[in-house]
Parts: sequence; structure tokens; C-alpha cells
Amino acid sequence: MKASDLKASLLQLAVSGKLVLQDPNDEPAGALLKRIKKEREALLKAGKIKTGKPLSPVSEEEKPFEIPASWEWVRLGNLCKIVGDGLHGTPEYDINGDYYFINGNNLDGFSIKITERTQRVNKSQYELYKKDLTPNTLLYSINGTIGNIAYYNNEKVILGKSAAYFTLLNGVLREYLAVILRSNSTRLYFKEKLTQTTIVNLPLSALRSLPFPLPPLAEQQRIVARIEELMPLIEAYDREEQKLSALEAAFPEALRQSILQYAVEGKLVPQKAEDGTAAELLAKIKKERDALIKEGKIKKGTPLAPVSEEEKPFVIPASWEWVRLGDIMQLISGRDLTPEEYTDKMCGIPYLIGASNVEDGIITVERWTEQPKVISLEHDLLLSCKGTIGKTAIQKLPQAHIARQFMSLRPYFGIDVFYFKIFIDNYVPILISQAKSMIPGISREDVLPIMCPLPPLAEQHRIVERIEELMELCDRIPLHGK
Repeated sequence: MKASDLKASLLQLAVSGKLVLQDPNDEPAGALLKRIKKEREALLKAGKIKTGKPLSPVSEEEKPFEIPASWEWVRLGNLCKIVGDGLHGTPEYDINGDYYFINGNNLDGFSIKITERTQRVNKSQYELYKKDLTPNTLLYSINGTIGNIAYYNNEKVILGKSAAYFTLLNGVLREYLAVILRSNSTRLYFKEKLTQTTIVNLPLSALRSLPFPLPPLAEQQRIVARIEELMPLIEAYDREEQKLSALEAAFPEALRQSILQYAVEGKLVPQKAEDGTAAELLAKIKKERDALIKEGKIKKGTPLAPVSEEEKPFVIPASWEWVRLGDIMQLISGRDLTPEEYTDKMCGIPYLIGASNVEDGIITVERWTEQPKVISLEHDLLLSCKGTIGKTAIQKLPQAHIARQFMSLRPYFGIDVFYFKIFIDNYVPILISQAKSMIPGISREDVLPIMCPLPPLAEQHRIVERIEELMELCDRIPLHGK
């Protein structure tokens, strides 16, 4: 799967209403359209825009996909104050002019790019050829190269004919329009409308008539925010893809790894002051741990050294803390049973004998015992530590006996076991690389000192929810060549 395909999949999910949840409290797009129509009629009455040829409603046959009930199909032209293009000709250039004459090739990465070759014009030429560009204008290349996009931000420019512009009415975000224009469904629609003599051209009529899936304004904002969150992850994958062409033949694990790394660095969800701090959480964990030691339920053990500044591999948010795993969880090592102590009959409690019992986070049971000696409880995290190492699964059985091929990691209260698993899964490659014996193994001494970036509990929950959303998105992407 190429990064370009991943971007296309993400954008198409966005424009079909499948990237963010609908909120019943949002004003529906039907009400938004009424306000847009009212604004457009007022502009017509004031003579600020021309009537133009009326656009027909979007027919059922033209709708390329289903949209949520709170959305509306509408022609793009009906959402704009004006859809136009630039000068069909050449202005008078002035090497000392303060204004630039730009075309479609000046639109790049959502910005207007001025180069040494960009021609200048003076103020009189600007006043003669300027267009109605506002902070809600998007520029789009329609001649030669189709589809370059830039947001207009009060630059001193006049447009050439290959630079079209959409000046949107209130209630439509230009950033959401950019999502629509980059989607596969729009590209296919425009492809059928292209004309060509010597240079390929997309007529303005095709821009105005584009069937546009319009969400409520609040949902447009959520879609744009989610796209802005996800695109850096895809760009990170894109860089890895360029370095390692072999990734093209496999599922984009680089993207998954980037998502996990963003999560443990505190970059995946925003921090909230009301969550409190990880320091406060650690104080509660210490109190719980001291009580368990006092009751004789766990051993005190050798204190672990605090994480020094030199050890910290990256910066974390101020509300987080660097901790050792041994400070936030109990580690229960497994113990083998003899053949007479277990059976394949379903009686007693499950006996997990090795990594074959764990696959893709799912635990399977083939043996049982009436003589359990080392108990892994529900919500513990299993980690295979002998032979096949690094497999993990959250324990969903009420209890199970584990063989020495397993460790059972039991987080203290205040640690979301699903966040704990995210961190361990992200760290597993390091554990595997450190296992140097002929039969690979992970010891207690390998695990307890591991440094872990710890967020407040509420933020742990949000990270887990966001990871689930992003991994589901990854799962929708087909394997290369399938």
C-alpha cells in the first residue's frame, strides 16, 4: 500500500461521512443550506454577484456514494460567492512592481509559491485585473496541471487563466473544500469533464456543477481537524516508503508504528488541565503499592532508580511523568507444570503453556489444571518471554495458570491496561533485539527497569480510543496487490 493510496482512502472516508462521528446536536446541513441561500440572494439583490445560469439539483444517479442523513448533496457553485479564473492574456509586467502574476504552477502545498521566475506587475495592473479574493478563497489549478491547491491569505497577486478560484459563502470551510477536491470521487468527476486541444483544461462549468457532499458546519470542522491529525502520520509513512521500497509489498506497518510512537510521545490527543497530572497518579499508586507490601501480598523488592534526564529518549508533555515499569505494575513469572498436573479435558482453570496460546492478541486454551500455582488474573497483560518472545494479550479469562514461557504484568490501579499494552507493543522490538541467547528470552531484569512515559489516567483512556479509531482505519486498507 502506497502512501498516496492511503491518503486517497482517508480522504474518501472523510467525504462520505465515515471518518468522524455524527453529532445529533449539530445543526443539520439542510438548515445551513437555507442560510447560504439567503446570503447568496442578498448578494444578488445588492448587485455584488451575478445571477448566472441556475444549477440543477444533484440527481440520484449523480450521487457517487451514500452520505449521512444530516448531510446534503448540493452543487459546489451554489456554495460560492463566485467561481472564476484569472486573466486570459498577459498583463504589462513591471520588474519593480509590488504585485505578482501567478498561475496554476504557483499553487503548491496549500500555499502560493513565488519564485525568481514569477512576473511582477504594478498597482495599476493589479487594480485592472484583481479578483474578488477573500480569507475564504481557495485557488485551484485548471490548465496543464490539474488539482494544485492554495489558500489565499491576502497575498498581492493577480491570477492567470490556469488559476481558478472559489470564494465561498459563509458556512463552508475552504479547508473542507480542499478535502473534497482531493478525493477520488471528485478526481473521477473532473476527469470526465476535461477538454484538450494542446493542453488539458478543466472548464469552470465542471467546477460549478461538482456534486458536493455538505456536512453540518461543526462536522466540517471535526473532519478538517481529524485530517490534520492523520496526515502527518501518513507523511511519516511516506518518508519511510521512499527510504524502504520493500514496504510497498506489505501492509503499512510503518504507519502503525508511527501512530504508536505518536501516542507514547503525547502527540496523538490533546492534554486537558482537568485530567490532573501523572505525578498525582503516581502518588496514589505508591500508596496502593505500600498497602499491598504491608499486607504481605507483594514483596518490597529492590527499589528502582529514578529515570535520569540523560536516559529520557524524547520530550513528553508537562503533565506526564517518566517512570520505570516496575513502579507501576507487578510482574508475575510463570511456572511449568508436570504432565500429571494438567489435562486436555475442560476442567479446572486454563493452563497457558506457551506463545502458541497467543495469536494477534487472542488467547486460546488447550490445557487445564486443578493444581494452579502461578495465577494470571483478568486484565493482566500476558507477555511471552521464552522461545517465541514479544507476543502480548490482555488476559480476559477470570484466571489462568501460566507456564514459564509467560510473564503476567499486572498494572496498579490508575493504569489503563490497554494503554499499557500499547506501550509494551511499541517497546517489544527493543526487547527482541536485546535477546541474545541461543533460545531468546526476556527476564524480569529486562522488563522492570524499562522507562515508560506515563500520562494521567483520563488521557490514557483518550489515547486508547484514538488508537482504536486509527487502527480500524488502517484495517480498512487492503494489502498491496489485493
